[in-house]
Amino acid sequence: MVTQTIVDGTDALNTFPLRGRVVPEIGDTNVRKIFIYSYRLMYEVKGRGREVLAVIHGRRDFFEQLSENP
Repeated sequence: MVTQTIVDGTDALNTFPLRGRVVPEIGDTNVRKIFIYSYRLMYEVKGRGREVLAVIHGRRDFFEQLSENP
């Protein structure tokens, strides 16, 4: 259920790529986030495409997650 909702959320980005908010930790207007349940889906708008960068649980520290994944 949660996984399918996340997949559906990424599909919706094809229609509304700028619907998410800018990720404040990154500060790049092309890097955005949407919340799905307790998860933060981060993605980058690249021209006409979108690339999912991460799906992080809301209770996890963003910078900790970033440093764990080289």
